[in-house]
Amino acid sequence: MLHGLGRYAEAEARARQGLERQPNDSALNNLLGVALKNQGRFAEALEALARAQKADPKGLSPLVNRGNVYLAMGDGPRALDSFRRLVRVAPKDPEHQRLLGLALEMAGDSERALQALELARRLNPRSPKAWLDAGRMLRDLGRLDEALALVERGLAAAGPVRELVCAKAHLLRAAGRHPQARAYLTERLSAGPDAAWLHDQLGLTAAPFDRPQANLHWREAVRLAPGHLGYRVALAESLDRTRGPGEADNVQAAYDLARGCAAEGGDLKAQARVLCGILERCGDYAAADRVGDFASLGHYWATHNEPAALHHQLARVETAEDRRLLVDFHRTWGRTVDALAQRSPLRRPPRDRSRGRIRVGFMSSDLRDHPVSYFVLPLLEGYDRGRFEVYCYSWARNHGLAPGPGPGELAGLSPLLRPGLGRLHPGGPLPQAAGPGAAHRSQARSIWPAASPPPWPRSPGTSAGSPAGRTCCASAPCLPVSVTPRPCWPTWADCAWRSAFPRDCP
Repeated sequence: MLHGLGRYAEAEARARQGLERQPNDSALNNLLGVALKNQGRFAEALEALARAQKADPKGLSPLVNRGNVYLAMGDGPRALDSFRRLVRVAPKDPEHQRLLGLALEMAGDSERALQALELARRLNPRSPKAWLDAGRMLRDLGRLDEALALVERGLAAAGPVRELVCAKAHLLRAAGRHPQARAYLTERLSAGPDAAWLHDQLGLTAAPFDRPQANLHWREAVRLAPGHLGYRVALAESLDRTRGPGEADNVQAAYDLARGCAAEGGDLKAQARVLCGILERCGDYAAADRVGDFASLGHYWATHNEPAALHHQLARVETAEDRRLLVDFHRTWGRTVDALAQRSPLRRPPRDRSRGRIRVGFMSSDLRDHPVSYFVLPLLEGYDRGRFEVYCYSWARNHGLAPGPGPGELAGLSPLLRPGLGRLHPGGPLPQAAGPGAAHRSQARSIWPAASPPPWPRSPGTSAGSPAGRTCCASAPCLPVSVTPRPCWPTWADCAWRSAFPRDCP
């Protein structure tokens, strides 16, 4: 029960109490290993699971959990070894095949991973897990249409279970098809109006365009499930980001929710990014410190693809060791995204030699009604439009803007930037960001030394992007002091998630 509630430290304490009386008990050592794994204490977890395996050599649970520890560590080869042993013992167990697929993916073999997940689905088509993992994998490979078709097949096989409904809504949003996502969720809500999780999904769908409507959905979710931490944190975050005449009241309401969530204690790492942001905005640094310590939060954010959350750690650095940890957190995150980039390399089209001007692209989510528009304007004014053409891009897919009032213009772009910017891309409208303050930035991976000097003098450079696809240059002052000899300081960026549809499956 404690493990199910996320109270892993208490679960660890109870397991240790039992082991004082029965030190060789396999089940207790196995439980201890799981509790330690969920606290990020992987070496101790592996020791406990080894004792569990020794006490019961034929037991499969310790072997399964050992493989899960390696997955959590990002150690694909050792996870693969564990799950291959499991599949040899029980080849017709769909869960073992599913875990083998995850290990194959982590080891860099995406196609064989998809095959293992397909076998898991054939063995048990009514289990949503293999459908979800394969859909997430296809999404990470940029194959959104295939992912959506697969989730539709999963819904037909397993029925409208919550996880698959959430996955379909997530994929529709990822493809920029928000109206379809909203219509689908509204249809599901008509069949179950008291489903708090559907209101959560509708809040996620409405938030980029209609904050007041999103707030209504999250308030309803909290009313229907007042004890659900995730819904309260989602409402707090949305209120904190709701602008307009009532912004002060919204910030106060967000702070009250965040302070209440922090006061409950427990493992708050999954909610820490939002809670720390709100509490620090309101100057309650003591409450923010209670959410989690420097090392545990940094490790969680680095391994759960929340690089923007590492902003919170910059002001918490107190020692040289903290500085080294912060660099290591960024490198940890960068390696995971580099691995993803290598599995889905960029296809570079041939150069269009008919274009006479050099194209310059500005990638930002904040070129709408946002102060960044004013900061960018002097940069744009410096280009000779006879030699350069300027385009605006965003990594976000959730805001394909319609053509604006002028020929080839994009509606919603800041009027300040419309002259010469915001032109329609030849392939269609450029995707824009979710609105003011949305954290959608380029899929720039980690930073590596530049293969050639940057275009400005006396400034050793680095190229943003992994070896799989370098795209731009940055000057040395972007890098931390005393990092040698191969800096890998990632930019903060939003990118494909590593776990299966997080925040979308309560």
